[in-house]
Amino acid sequence: MLEKEDASPEKMLAEISQKYSILNNDFQSFIHAVSHYLKSPLTALLGFSSLLKDELEHIERTLAEKKVELNPDICHYTIRIIENARLLEKMINDLVLISWLKRGKVDPVKMEEVCGNVINSLGSLLNSKGISVEVEKCIPHAPVDREHLRRILHGLLSNAVKFSRENSRILVGFSDGEYFVKDEGIGISNCILDRVFIIFFTTCGKTSMCTGAGLYIVKRIIELYNGGIRIESFPNRGTTVFFSFPT
Repeated sequence: MLEKEDASPEKMLAEISQKYSILNNDFQSFIHAVSHYLKSPLTALLGFSSLLKDELEHIERTLAEKKVELNPDICHYTIRIIENARLLEKMINDLVLISWLKRGKVDPVKMEEVCGNVINSLGSLLNSKGISVEVEKCIPHAPVDREHLRRILHGLLSNAVKFSRENSRILVGFSDGEYFVKDEGIGISNCILDRVFIIFFTTCGKTSMCTGAGLYIVKRIIELYNGGIRIESFPNRGTTVFFSFPT
């Protein structure tokens, strides 16, 4: 610890920066070790449970020919094992991504182009709900790493699709210095609006494959570029997520 008489602002900042760097490296090492040791048994669990599911389906078909019914709970619990194992795998991957997030190359990126690529990747999900995405013309380029912009838009658009009603519309645009993604979904209650950026907070329910890390990751990426993010939402009317970067 520095003595008070020697603790100039420069020395204090250097010490804090060094401690932060050490803590960050320790955190990355911890996440790497945890993910490594968890993934091996998790991969085995997924493999064996998938084999069990296939075998149960074969047994079920064989018994059906003999007009004997297999206890449906067995298949149900097997599917739940697989779903929860996949959710845990996704949570581990999200943690690894968070631990390695760093500011990337800052070049003006065409928002419309990256947005188009993300929309294409969400095509099957959009089509299944009959949702259209409209991207405004002449949106200013974003001063952010291209891959980071893709992750931001993918996180916001996939969230918008998830909570949108069927045959509704999502709008991507720019207004008053802020980019925005606006949906016509179920909205977010005011009582939880301030919690949506907390890691692993989710309103999706236990049967969903949602980890609750999506908006947290989006916020972390935007903050890497000294940007900001905010949400306006009205229950049963929709949600608009605004984000911006310094000019």
